[in-house]
Amino acid sequence: MSTIRSSVTTLAVASVAVAVSIGCGKGPAFGSDNAIIVVVPEALESSLTGPVRRSFERTVLTTRDEPVFEVTFTTPEAIGEFTKWKRVVIIEITGDALLLPELVDVPASGKVVEEVRDKWARGQTIHALGADTPAATSALVRKQLDSLYELIHQDFVDYHVRRMWASGPDSSLASQMTDDLGFSIVLPRVYRPAQASAPPDTRTWFNVDPRRVVSIHWVPKPEDLDPDSVLAVREAWGHALFPGDSIVMRPDTTGANQRLITIRSQLAGQPAIRLQGVWENRSDVSAGVFLTYGLICDERLVLLDGNLYAPDRPKYPFLIQLERVFETFRCASDAA
Repeated sequence: MSTIRSSVTTLAVASVAVAVSIGCGKGPAFGSDNAIIVVVPEALESSLTGPVRRSFERTVLTTRDEPVFEVTFTTPEAIGEFTKWKRVVIIEITGDALLLPELVDVPASGKVVEEVRDKWARGQTIHALGADTPAATSALVRKQLDSLYELIHQDFVDYHVRRMWASGPDSSLASQMTDDLGFSIVLPRVYRPAQASAPPDTRTWFNVDPRRVVSIHWVPKPEDLDPDSVLAVREAWGHALFPGDSIVMRPDTTGANQRLITIRSQLAGQPAIRLQGVWENRSDVSAGVFLTYGLICDERLVLLDGNLYAPDRPKYPFLIQLERVFETFRCASDAA
């Protein structure tokens, strides 16, 4: 959803009336999952719109720097149908607030920091903030921005994890992997074994809309578990599994990003190397994101790889889901 600036109108009374009427017959909230409506009075626009945008529109690396959330600003007087959005942040000076009294009991101190769910629509979360003066309200919001972002982000993550497991976990597949391979991951039931040929030391499953390929690959344990060794295995194996694809390790067109992140991490309580970057295929002019973990199970280096192709849609939610799948990894000997 593109960011717009709603003009101040003379609809203050009508806007509040809309808010009241919604509570009588709540429909489902709408708006994209990553959209946040932020309501800011004109008196606070100059001091708060910049900090709010910087806090909420943080980016993650996918095929580009992708904003986690997209912010739309409006005013209390012009909120209109935005009262029905999924994620709303309402900031007002409590002494002359139009919307806060409908949401919370404003204390005598005038300070409000509350979360309200399903008030104006089903499945909606409203974060209400306010204080008794413009300066106090601005200071309060600035102080709360980081924690507010974390709350909204965690709710976003939880939503996409619930969606991922809607089909249920494929526990029987995990048990079979443990018996056959000595390690396992738990996949949602909607994943299917890939029909294309794969190396004998590889297992591959796929999901569609968008295309996600989850693979497990294993090789003899290297002398050292480090980013270079894991990357070398991922590159060589990736050429066999994904013909024509190559990992992008050069800077992007702005020269600002390496587009390959390698870090030492932890997975399932074990030291791991995490790779996240961009793959491209010049033959069909396609590109996407991959996420790989490398860790040791017995005398093997095991790669857990997620390959995502999702053009023209946010990719971060699917990276979240791949992370959660990989967090289910278990090495059978560790549980013995």
